[in-house]
Amino acid sequence: MIHILSLVSDLFFSVQIESAVKGLGWTLANIDHVDQIPAQPPLANPAIANADSASHNFIAHVVELQPSLIIAELNSTTLPWEKWIAAIKSSPATRRIAVIGFGSHVDLDQRQRALNAGCDEVYAKGRFTSDMRNIIQKNARVFDPESARAAAEGELSEKDKQ
Repeated sequence: MIHILSLVSDLFFSVQIESAVKGLGWTLANIDHVDQIPAQPPLANPAIANADSASHNFIAHVVELQPSLIIAELNSTTLPWEKWIAAIKSSPATRRIAVIGFGSHVDLDQRQRALNAGCDEVYAKGRFTSDMRNIIQKNARVFDPESARAAAEGELSEKDKQ
């Protein structure tokens, strides 16, 4: 089953995203507030892990969910999306998960911050809303066991051999 994770505090958008995801036959988990993230055991050495406890809890939650895509509402004031996206993209366990954001079409600073944090794509709210199902389907990284097996059996690149 394909799972999508949304970081959306706006009920209007979370319902629309849920409808689009269910229309694809996939499942959705939405986080609309930091308190929804289950607490994890404390890090043995937070300085080495370079993560605060909220980011650590979030990364552990994402690892458990294994989503094919994370959708972030960039206008959210209740979610630290910028910090969490940066944490996702810096963790070896989650950095390959696709992350897209949507927000105001006029806030170019927000768009750049999202890209700098690690969003793979950033969409204007209107564009995201009008083509949501296609955008989700296009950006989700669906695990293909055959491709993974073929890649595992293939030759290592020179970089991987080092």
